Formats: sequence, structure tokens, C-alpha cells
Amino acid sequence: MTVSPTIYVARPHRFALGDDIDHDQLEEALKREIVNATEVTMFGDFYSVDPLVKLCTGIPKRSRKNCRIRFVMGLDAKTSIPKPWDDMRRVRSRLLAEKFVDLVVAIVDSSPVHFHTKLFRFVHRTHPVWFVGSANPGSSRHELMVRLAGRHDAPSAYIQAVLAKAVDVGGVVVRHKIDTFRDFFCGGSLPPAAAPTTLHL
Repeated sequence: MTVSPTIYVARPHRFALGDDIDHDQLEEALKREIVNATEVTMFGDFYSVDPLVKLCTGIPKRSRKNCRIRFVMGLDAKTSIPKPWDDMRRVRSRLLAEKFVDLVVAIVDSSPVHFHTKLFRFVHRTHPVWFVGSANPGSSRHELMVRLAGRHDAPSAYIQAVLAKAVDVGGVVVRHKIDTFRDFFCGGSLPPAAAPTTLHL
């Protein structure tokens, strides 16, 4: 595995990085990697729906049915609030509409600890390229990542372990238990009237 001497930065103007620092625009680098990818795996603990879908549509239409897409997101709060599930279902629906067929969009529950990994892998036939750092998929923030190229058994095994644990948003609908005021304010809804719940302070 080789490590690129270049750092990949989103919104580098935030710190006025000069020519003396070997850097490149992260967004442009991801666009270059995804164009010819035969497999895309992205892990994050946050997301932005529109930029994430836009990045994927950089894959030519003729190649989409043969490109494997794997997205796994953590929940942005300790409570399993409905919004991330709804957003990720939107991502899945939009990518299916864009003719991607080999698709997994999944969420890792925040219990007992928050899923905080930021790891992107783009495979070009048999050659993987990795980005590791602070960026979440579709992030609109200032981010920094490093690029590695080549095979590595440990992160590959890690990806498989996460995928085995994550829950595909296209599968069973997850019911969220709401029995405290915190759950209510995070979740934004109460159980049906037919099933009253006592809220504990």
C-alpha cells in the first residue's frame, strides 16, 4: 500500500493553504476516483443527501448497473431518531431511480457507542484506493483526508464486519421506542394513542 504525499482538503481557502503545501480539493479528487469505479464503499457518522447522490451520479449511466455501492452511516444522536432512516431511504430511492442495482444503504445503531468512522474505498476492477480522515460522505464542512492506494487486509476485513452489523434501510422498518422527553424531542413524535406511554423526567 502506498500513501499519497498530497493531502485532500475540502474548502482549503478556510486556512489559505499556499503553494508550499501539497494539497488538492477533496471534492474534485472524489469525483475523479468515482468515475471509473466498479465498487464504492463509504462510511461516515453524518451525511448530506444531495451531495452524496450527486457524487454517485458522476458514474456514467452505462456503468451503473455494474458498480457496487455500499453506504453505511452512524446515527447523529444517541437516540435512534427517525430522520436519518428517512434520509437514507431517500438516498437509496434516488440511487435506484438513477439505475444503480447493486446497492446497500445502511445504518449502524448508536448503541452502545457512536459510529464515528470516516472511510472511503473506491475499487477500480481489482485496484482499491482509500481515503481516510475527517470527511463524511457529502460533507459541506472543512475536511481533511489522506489517500492510500493498494490492498490492505485489515481495513477490508473491517468493512465486512461493519456491513455485517449495519441494518439496511431498504429492509425491515425500525420502530423507535419513545418513552422519555429526550426521546420525544429527538424523535419528534409520540407513540399512537392506542398505546399510551408514560414519559419519565
